[in-house]
Order: sequence, then C-alpha cells, then structure tokens
Amino acid sequence: MARPPIARERLELTPAGRVLVRFKRAWRSGAHAVVLDPLDFIARRVALIPPPHFNMVRYHGVLAARAKARAEVVAGPQ
Repeated sequence: MARPPIARERLELTPAGRVLVRFKRAWRSGAHAVVLDPLDFIARRVALIPPPHFNMVRYHGVLAARAKARAEVVAGPQ
C-alpha cells in the first residue's frame, strides 16, 4: 500500500485499552481527539471501504453516461 488511511502518529492505545485518534485540526467545538472502543474504531474504518466493482468516480451533468448533450461534448468512437 502506498499510504495508510490514518497516520500512525495520530493513533494511540490508552492504558484502558481504548483507541485515541487525534485529528489534524481541532473541530469547531474545540475537540482535538476522540476515544473509541477497539471494535467501534474498526467498524468506522470498515464502513469506508467501498464494495467490490464500485466506481469511485461519478460523473454529473453533460459528462454523465446518459446525458442528452454528451455527444456534443465527448468525442465518440472513430
């Protein structure tokens, strides 16, 4: 893998066995970290994994697959 989803420097295991995740920047509320149970932490990470064969890029407007004006903008097969 080229880069992990969360920097190791921002993760910490507390003495109580919980996971402390530090944020890059403080939230508006002033929070700069969150403490989660290990299973909650894993559940939040797994929710970010897309299903197989799922396109991560979505096109809208004239670039969408069934747009009426797409033929005027995108070059077709020659």
